[in-house]
Order: sequence, then structure tokens, then C-alpha cells
Amino acid sequence: MACIETLLYFESNIPSVEWPFLILHGEKDHLCAKEGSQMLYEQAKSTDKNIKIFPGAYHHLYLECPDIRHEALQDTVDWIAARIEPIKK
Repeated sequence: MACIETLLYFESNIPSVEWPFLILHGEKDHLCAKEGSQMLYEQAKSTDKNIKIFPGAYHHLYLECPDIRHEALQDTVDWIAARIEPIKK
């Protein structure tokens, strides 16, 4: 029951999400529904948000086949790097 209540709480509070986020989701993920990721992306108030669905991929993108793993890691690094200040020497 607590799990369902928590999920309902999060679902009802998605519109209040204002912080930057990146969603990477495997198309064939059987643990987390990609529709939930799509809902977060569509309903969150944040203006800095990205979503990418990986065709043929499952739940843990960083442990997928080398091509998907590399792309997911590169997408993550690029997303973070675009949002941090360079170190001044």
C-alpha cells in the first residue's frame, strides 16, 4: 500500500518539478514503464528537460551492448558538461 501511495504522490506532484533533468530510457524496459518517463517529461514545469528513448534497449542502459552503453554514457556526460562552469585557471 505504501508503494502505491508513494507512486500516486509523485504522479500528482510532477507538474511542480522545475529543476533540469535528463531522462534516458530503454524502449524494452520491463521494470519501469517508458510512459512514466514520458509523463514526467511532458508534465514537468522545467524548461531545461530532455528525454531520449533508446530503441531495443532494456532497463540498465549503462550495462547494455557496447553501442547503447557508449551512447547513454556520452549523452549523460554531454548533458552534465553543458550545464557546468568551466574551471578557471
